[in-house]
Amino acid sequence: MYVFWFTKSGRETIREMRRLEKAQKARNKGDTTAMERLWREDLARAEASGNPLDRARALSHLGSELKNQKKYGDAEGLFRQSQEIARQVEGPAGFWSLGASVHLGWMSAEQGREVDAEAYFLEALHTAEKELGPEHHRVAFELLGLANFYHRHGRTADEIAAVERLLAIHEKQKNDPQIAQVSQYMILSSLGRLAGLYAKEERDAEAEQLYRRVIDQFAEMKRPMSKMMGPSLLAGTYHGYAKLLRKRGVNETAAQYEDQFEKLMKKIDPKGLMPRDWLDKEW
Repeated sequence: MYVFWFTKSGRETIREMRRLEKAQKARNKGDTTAMERLWREDLARAEASGNPLDRARALSHLGSELKNQKKYGDAEGLFRQSQEIARQVEGPAGFWSLGASVHLGWMSAEQGREVDAEAYFLEALHTAEKELGPEHHRVAFELLGLANFYHRHGRTADEIAAVERLLAIHEKQKNDPQIAQVSQYMILSSLGRLAGLYAKEERDAEAEQLYRRVIDQFAEMKRPMSKMMGPSLLAGTYHGYAKLLRKRGVNETAAQYEDQFEKLMKKIDPKGLMPRDWLDKEW
């Protein structure tokens, strides 16, 4: 890795990082078109290179920036161009191909077009299922996006179904050395998410079982994964489990988890700037 930064590719990567950082600083100072200029320059270079996937990537990045500026019509055209090119090169279930459908879904959601948004998310999901198989990790990724969409629109039953299925996929993939760490993280985060959703639906016994699974399985997790994902994941688990225990009148045990929650929050938010009810809104 150290040697990489002195290669031609490494130097180009450093230059791109600096360009992005410079554009981001300009945006933070009020220049709303700084990032757009950067991505338009990137698109021009991609078109000159003759590499179609580079062009699909650049079109997607520029589309995302225009979406952020709420230039939805222009953004949609760029996403569709990106998808058309990517489908010819990487197939319908490639990274940029599926990504375009996801971008179009979130853009539709931002405009209040819930039916259109769901159709785009389902299109990405069904394409991944058809091309890659129903238990592929990319299918789980599309289910995650669909679950987040359902969450945003308060469709709890649909969200639960999506999270249950993506959990089942990662459970089957947890021994795959190529994606084991990702699956391990997704299993625990999905268990915690489901626990909160079950509690919301008054499925208290199921919720408690899942909270206990998160706590027990986290204790078995090895570093560095536990250090990376630990505080936020456990904070949500302790907070939700304590609320559930309070509801059941198990106050002494609830107090213990509340204490552990506060200790973690001091690490996550040492200045106390985050409201403690943010976790109640998370799921």
